[in-house]
Amino acid sequence: MDQEFRLELRLVIVPIESGDDERVLALTQQSTSAVGSIVDVDIKPYAKPPGSCIVRVEANCTGSHQSVVERVVGLVGGSGWDFSGSGEEFEAIWFPQSGAIPPVSVLTTWMQVQTIPMRALPPSRRLRG
Repeated sequence: MDQEFRLELRLVIVPIESGDDERVLALTQQSTSAVGSIVDVDIKPYAKPPGSCIVRVEANCTGSHQSVVERVVGLVGGSGWDFSGSGEEFEAIWFPQSGAIPPVSVLTTWMQVQTIPMRALPPSRRLRG
């Protein structure tokens, strides 16, 4: 039976040159608009390279956790993803590795797509989506 769950997509982008932040944010919004909306541009405690931007996109979804994650990975592109999980939690992680193509843009240095059961979210975050 399909259950509603939260899909979170987190990515770290490093601008190529100063003043590039607006272009990177616009590119990210365009690339992820089919998934959800940007809710946070600086998430702690995740480590990030100096000058980088951490973006979190989240949306409420229904269906197979694995299928949704695989569709998002197909949307954002890239190669060299690692998939893990089953049942109510599933994720895909991309990080630089030999021969891998970055998702979203060449500016991406790390990305995670993850499903989270609604009951695992704090009540204040269950209403978002």
